[in-house]
Amino acid sequence: MKRTTFLVLVALVAVAIGAWAAPKTMNLIWMATGPVKFIAGQDTGGYPHWDAKLCAEFEKANPGVKVEVIFRDITQGMLTFQTLVAAGTPPDVWIESAGSANGYLNDAYAIDFKQYLTKKELAEYRVDSISPYIRNGNYYALPQSQVAGGFAINLDMLKLVGEKYDFATWTTDNFLKILRKMKDKGIMGTAIMAQGGMSGWNIQWLYAFGAKLYNGKDYSKVAVNTPAAVKALNYMKQIVDEGLSNPYPLEQNEDYAVEMFTTGKLFSSAMQNGHTNYWLPTQVKDGKLAKEFELTFVEFPHGPGVAHVPTYGYQAIVVAHRSGNEARNKMVVKLARVAAGPDYVGANCMGNGGFSTIVGLEPKGGETLKASYAAIANVAKTGGLMDMNPFGARSGDVNSAWKEPIQAFFNGEITAQQALDQFEEAANDALSR
Repeated sequence: MKRTTFLVLVALVAVAIGAWAAPKTMNLIWMATGPVKFIAGQDTGGYPHWDAKLCAEFEKANPGVKVEVIFRDITQGMLTFQTLVAAGTPPDVWIESAGSANGYLNDAYAIDFKQYLTKKELAEYRVDSISPYIRNGNYYALPQSQVAGGFAINLDMLKLVGEKYDFATWTTDNFLKILRKMKDKGIMGTAIMAQGGMSGWNIQWLYAFGAKLYNGKDYSKVAVNTPAAVKALNYMKQIVDEGLSNPYPLEQNEDYAVEMFTTGKLFSSAMQNGHTNYWLPTQVKDGKLAKEFELTFVEFPHGPGVAHVPTYGYQAIVVAHRSGNEARNKMVVKLARVAAGPDYVGANCMGNGGFSTIVGLEPKGGETLKASYAAIANVAKTGGLMDMNPFGARSGDVNSAWKEPIQAFFNGEITAQQALDQFEEAANDALSR
């Protein structure tokens, strides 16, 4: 009996010592919309992408920490993120477009980086890149990448119709001339996409004629209901009615434009360099395109009296989930700094074609050496970015207000003026709530 009791006590002590000697693992989740790929000449370390490499290095530097890398299935919208949150395991470090993450930039979800980082560390980021995520003095996100779009044109097609322009000064009249020549050659000229109403890629036509969604920083009401916007809508419909664009604009969205342009079936469309840089070689590989064609990015054609047309842009940001465990919060901030650090930001510029958000960081290599990268940068510099108040509480409702009037307009049921009147009423009603 004594021997049995002794053995039991020895076993219990061994278990207790083992539990004390083996600290509990801290499991963290790193989630992004897609991997940052390596470029030729970079040390992969045997890892498939930068996300895996940097997280593995983080684990080695922080014993007892395990980082799971998850990529959000963008074809399922926010389902991946929502599933993790519902399961009680929200991503600790979340790399996401600012618009998608905007609703989580608050104390209920996000860590305030100001509580953990020094002024010097926060000052590493460009002011214009980090300032949108400062709410009531709290820093709820770190900027990871700047993305900008432009008006993509197939230069091989332009040569085919014998046209050449100084794109710094080209006009909407010039563009119609080109589109008509494209039609004569059996080429689809441009993409008008109204499936969701006024596509973020098509609203630039309003700006091309001098209209704008808001008057300066007054986001209390929309300011787009102007004669310039009427001209822009009628111009878009003229393009459709003359058969110079895709048929059935109410059935098409941005995905259609990317597919058609990168398979060499479309002359022009709003787009991002990330789309063309990825999809052109992919389409060649898949046998949908014989060879890559020459392209560039320019401002939208200029309407009467318009010197420059702003483009659209957004940022990918890093959001850190706040828990009730202070040790975990500190480790999460440490990992977030990797996601918004020079290695990952620089790798994203070179591998995915993003633009740097860190002061003085201008990586050279990979995508940054392509002509399309420089072209996009020039469009954003000369035209600037449209201000559509993407982080406003009612911005989603304002975007939704376009759908019914724009679809009715393209169906020929109402005039451009009536469409703008209906949008203005619905949008301002949403903004007043």
